[in-house]
Amino acid sequence: MISADLPIDDIRRCSRDAAFMSEVAAFLESLDQSVASHTPVCTNRGACCKFESYGHDLFVTSVELAYFVGLTEGELIAPVDRSFCPYQQGGACVTRVQRPVGCRVYFCEERSQHWQGDLTESALGELAKIGDKFKLQYAYLEWTTALRKLAGRVVDGPITAPNGGPVTLSIDSLPKRS
Repeated sequence: MISADLPIDDIRRCSRDAAFMSEVAAFLESLDQSVASHTPVCTNRGACCKFESYGHDLFVTSVELAYFVGLTEGELIAPVDRSFCPYQQGGACVTRVQRPVGCRVYFCEERSQHWQGDLTESALGELAKIGDKFKLQYAYLEWTTALRKLAGRVVDGPITAPNGGPVTLSIDSLPKRS
């Protein structure tokens, strides 16, 4: 199920919970080992991060978002639109440690296609279990939309800062739900 509801308060709470962060880190380490066992090769060097031109979307769960928020230093970047990941800078991911499952599992090379679907589905199930354990409501939505919702911005239409660039905010300024 794809959900547009984002439990922002719970994301903030979990992002500051050492036990939650440790459990997600251990899960992602195990996932990375599973991916590595297939010896995939990145041949497009970040082309998949340019969602619009590459022709795909990245979806994330509330657990992934909480982990991302918990490890992201400084300000979150609210993307201007859905065309690219704002965390790909200079052709590289600047948030590699906290990147979502889709970024860890997806490889465009043909020989990687047969194992990705099952591994992704398994990973989503494990993330849901972690969310249940830490009372984090499950949400599953498109990456740039999720970042914009975390920023408290309207999702319809582009968002620009006064200088015309992406909108940024401090994690402490995330909107609180009443």
